[in-house]
Amino acid sequence: MISLVKNELTKIIKKKSIFIILLISILFMCFNNVIYKQIDNLFTVESEYSEENIKQIKENLKNFVPVTSDDYEEYSELQSTVDTYELLSKYDKNDWKYHVLLKDVFPYISEYNRHKLIYHDEGMYQEKYKEYTDFVNFIDNTNDWKDYARYEIAEQEKEKVKYNELLKTSESKEETLSYNNAIKIADGKITKLKLRIENNIPYSDDYLNTALEVYDPNVKSYEEFSSEMKENQKSKYNEYETKKEYYQLVTSNAKQKYIFENKKDIESSVTLANSLTNYVGDYGIFILIMSISVAGSIVSTEFDKGTIKNLLIRPYKRWKILLSKYIAVMITTLLSIITLLILELIIGGIILGFDTLQNSIIVYSFTKNSILQIDAIKYVIDSIISTLPMFILLATLGFTISTIFNSTSLGIALPMLGYFGGNIINLIIESYKIKILHYFVTPNWDLSKFLYGNIGNYLGSSVTKSLLICFIYLIIMIIPAFIVFSKRNVKNI
Repeated sequence: MISLVKNELTKIIKKKSIFIILLISILFMCFNNVIYKQIDNLFTVESEYSEENIKQIKENLKNFVPVTSDDYEEYSELQSTVDTYELLSKYDKNDWKYHVLLKDVFPYISEYNRHKLIYHDEGMYQEKYKEYTDFVNFIDNTNDWKDYARYEIAEQEKEKVKYNELLKTSESKEETLSYNNAIKIADGKITKLKLRIENNIPYSDDYLNTALEVYDPNVKSYEEFSSEMKENQKSKYNEYETKKEYYQLVTSNAKQKYIFENKKDIESSVTLANSLTNYVGDYGIFILIMSISVAGSIVSTEFDKGTIKNLLIRPYKRWKILLSKYIAVMITTLLSIITLLILELIIGGIILGFDTLQNSIIVYSFTKNSILQIDAIKYVIDSIISTLPMFILLATLGFTISTIFNSTSLGIALPMLGYFGGNIINLIIESYKIKILHYFVTPNWDLSKFLYGNIGNYLGSSVTKSLLICFIYLIIMIIPAFIVFSKRNVKNI
């Protein structure tokens, strides 16, 4: 058996197509890692207050003649954007005051413009304009960003007092719910402001400030979250989607907290460690192409060239010959995964820096209900192992088709179709409650969904159930191949 497998692997290594796919993979890796290095520059969102955008708005305002109420609303908003830009242009973008005004001044400007341009109420305009100037003067006269944070805390405390007073006179369940919600929001803002001061995070546009802004200190329990979603969605409520959304919310929230507490930019793409987290997603298609190009042709080419007779006259049973070919396909799949991983480590290291591989991957474990720091290599190995069923099943499909139909093109095309079609089926399962599809192979072959206590592609899925379904499909595919190969007549070949 070992000599048969060695013979098959020798044939595979001599295939030019393998080296062509490998070369294309290397070129893509170079391009992909360069993109990772430049991703912050490539996907920078143009600011609403960029010079180009404001120039365009000013041109629009020159020819804007409002007629309807909606026109006046739009005109007021555009003018407020220009006024905000004019104010911000007086400040240094690296100054905390710039970022506070960017965050908080627009409502003041919008209010005085509405009374001036929409309601034409001079008295209210003057009142709202004074509130705006008082706010700007307060910012200008505040020397320490922490003083502004304390001011914001005081304002939120006033909000809490106001809504607590309103609760005493609440006349309906809806009002009570609304006031309690407003108090919770104020509490959340106060918590975040205190965290800002405690963790020394000035108002800015850096990753620490972003993490703190995204962080939600009032994450509900799953029961509360699910109840709220059910009430909002009513007949369209989907329990799986709700649970998935909740898991994503908890994961994101825990990561944001980790970022500003530990002052580590764990979401930066400009590291080799983080690029490896997308290894299967980025290069899985090349692994698949190498694997099925071998699986889909390893038997059919023997028949096409007539070399199958030379193979069958050797003192081996047919099932052993076919098994050796199947083992060679599986070894090729594993070698493809390992080879591309090594190449990614080398290319990614050169472009992104080998030292960035030392960064830990931060994940949230629902099993332990806490953040975990995982070595990048261990993380990528876990990801590869958990997606192996997909590569094995697709390679087996190509192998079976090649064996039964003696068609290389069919043996390659159908597994590729299965890969892309599987993604569509998974989307259908996520969108509609078609339970029979839960027993199809595609929603079960990616076990990475279960890593760290996460949920699979459908409610009620589990690692054991998915592995059992994958094994059943594997047996269903492989047995016919051995039966057909053992009984095939090769006299006329």
